[in-house]
Amino acid sequence: MLKCPVMKHVALFISSKTQSDTLRALLSGNDSLNLIEIHNLEQLQQLLQFGTKFHLIVTDHNLVDLGDYNALVFKWDSQSSDMSLLVGQIVDRLSDHLSDGYTSMPLHLFTHFRKLPVDVYIKMSKEGKPHFVQRFFAQDEITKEDLEKFKSRGMTELWLEKDSIKLFSKEVITTLKGEIQKKSVTVSDIQSNEKVFYTLGDMIKKVGVKPAVVDLCDTWMTNLAKSSLSSTHTPIKDWYQRLSQDPTLDFHFKLVRLTTLLCGQHVLSTDWVTKDEQASRLAGVALFADMSLSEPNFIHYRSYDMAQELKGEDKLLVLSHAQRSSQIITQANFVTKDVSLLVAQHHGSPDGEKIPQKISANVSPLAYVYMVSEEMGYSLLKDSNLPVKDVYEGLKKKFTGTPVATYAAALPKILDIT
Repeated sequence: MLKCPVMKHVALFISSKTQSDTLRALLSGNDSLNLIEIHNLEQLQQLLQFGTKFHLIVTDHNLVDLGDYNALVFKWDSQSSDMSLLVGQIVDRLSDHLSDGYTSMPLHLFTHFRKLPVDVYIKMSKEGKPHFVQRFFAQDEITKEDLEKFKSRGMTELWLEKDSIKLFSKEVITTLKGEIQKKSVTVSDIQSNEKVFYTLGDMIKKVGVKPAVVDLCDTWMTNLAKSSLSSTHTPIKDWYQRLSQDPTLDFHFKLVRLTTLLCGQHVLSTDWVTKDEQASRLAGVALFADMSLSEPNFIHYRSYDMAQELKGEDKLLVLSHAQRSSQIITQANFVTKDVSLLVAQHHGSPDGEKIPQKISANVSPLAYVYMVSEEMGYSLLKDSNLPVKDVYEGLKKKFTGTPVATYAAALPKILDIT
């Protein structure tokens, strides 16, 4: 993408998750772009009504109810237009400058190539004006060392001739599709604590999580791990490294894993629209919800009343951790706004400012699914000998009279509870 002098707000409202992921990957990597994924028309309308100013709304939907906002819409026909053409058109729309027929692409996109599909240039200044010097020819090899040298010189982008955008984008997309479709990477690749996956095996069978759900959850967690470890937002990267490597966070890591599986089973077994997408969001919530808890033992303070045992800054930190975690992840461009909101709401407060004494009726239904799943996972991990039925009875009692009660009551139809 082009380097823009001001933040560009781009809404991606695309039917296909794969196409949306690919497009996001192509447009990411530039701090001047704020990419917001939209999942339904109501969400888009609410954002516009709240005053969100989009420079561009990229969509394959027919948006007929946006009124004056239609001028912002870039309509894409996914049946007749290939994505490489779309990317080129978006580049043109968002560009504040096209220097003499050249356009820039962020360095990270070039990591997908061993041989370049197009001629590549570097931008220099000659007599105060842009000057482009050819650095690579099409089919030249480009190495990690080449890209590191560019970075060391403060360069964040390389330049293409404008007519090359379509071919370049098409080649990147081909590579990205393969990466997105990968089911997993090795445990060592994501620096995971291998024993976590083995020790949870019996627990997964005990509660009756289906193998297909486990496979899907593994894919989501692997993608989140890869994104976290390659994130330019240091707190995100540091958090995943700590979570996966620090033995004092072993319980926390297991809870993330088990909660993701329980959320996945809950959503995929019940009546939700776009089930896979909804469940994958909760995988992100599980990973990031408690990342602002600075001490491992804080994970065990799970209610407003329990937090009263703490003093001073510790008490404040535990009570407000949902909001703090949400604020941290908003800085990561691979974490969507709805995941950030769910993180804020994961204890039942609309804004996450504190763990509430009473669970609000004004949070996302997905937050209720998360609450009952995490509490179930926590109870099972605290006492692995506890029968699942006893855990279920405890959850029913805990959530009686709250909006979560309905979701707790559905558990016998979702899990092996006898």
